[in-house]
Amino acid sequence: MARRTEILDTPLFAVREKIEDVNFDGRVRSWVSRAIRETGLSRKEVAQRMSAMLGVRITEGTINAWCAESKGHRFPAAYIPALAVITEDSSLIEEMAEFCGVYVITRDQLLKLKLAEVREEKERLREIEKELLKLLGRRR
Repeated sequence: MARRTEILDTPLFAVREKIEDVNFDGRVRSWVSRAIRETGLSRKEVAQRMSAMLGVRITEGTINAWCAESKGHRFPAAYIPALAVITEDSSLIEEMAEFCGVYVITRDQLLKLKLAEVREEKERLREIEKELLKLLGRRR
C-alpha cells in the first residue's frame, strides 16, 4: 500500500508503463472469470442477468469466449458496470482507475470525507467567531 504522501504526490494520469506492457486484455479476462466464479452463479445465469440489464443478447458461449484467451473475443468496456453490479465486484474498475492515477471510493467513504470537511469548516468558523468576540470585547 502506498503511503498517503506518495498517493497525493502522484501526478494525475502519470504514464507508468506502455499500454502494451500492461496486458489489460488479460486482466479483463481474468477479472471476468474470477468475478463470475466467485459469485456462485453459473455463467448461464450471469449471461441471462446481463442480457436483461443491458438489453442485448448475451449467451453462456459469449461469456466463455470473453474468458478464453484463445478465442480472441474482447469483453466490451461498456459492459463492465453491468458485470460489476451482477457480481458485486468492482476491482477491475478500481484497477483501471488506479492505473490512470485516480482512485475509486464507495459512497459511504465519500460521505465520511464530506462530513470531515464540514467538521473542519465548523471548527474554522468557531475560531473566527472567537476572534471576532474578542475584538468586540476589547472595544467596550
